[in-house]
Amino acid sequence: MGSQEVIFNNRRYTPKLSGGSIYHIATTNPRTRLSRDMWEFYTGEKLTPSVIIHHKNGDTLDDRMENFTKTDWGVHSRNHLVGIRRSDKTRQRISIGKSKPNPVRSQNILGENNPNWKGGHSNSYKYRRVEA
Repeated sequence: MGSQEVIFNNRRYTPKLSGGSIYHIATTNPRTRLSRDMWEFYTGEKLTPSVIIHHKNGDTLDDRMENFTKTDWGVHSRNHLVGIRRSDKTRQRISIGKSKPNPVRSQNILGENNPNWKGGHSNSYKYRRVEA
């Protein structure tokens, strides 16, 4: 389809950088990817956030139905990250299906008086963990 603007189902999509690749993204809210909207429209299936539409030929601007396959994030990541060098700890965590631990927030996160404050919004994860 190229890198031109696309209109599908009365919505306009323009090429935008998203997640390290260029996709056709809707210009109005909700700003969804064309590939997801096309999949839902033609299959009648509502996609959950954990499901992604993979472009078989690797061209993320090639939004033809025959170029799509439905997969989940874990399978997609494993397929694309084959051959990547990882630490023994990371390989072990992947083999048993565990992801990275969630960031830990400080107990007292509000205000600049907090010794862990690094700036930013009070609801962000910009606090370093302090071991007791």
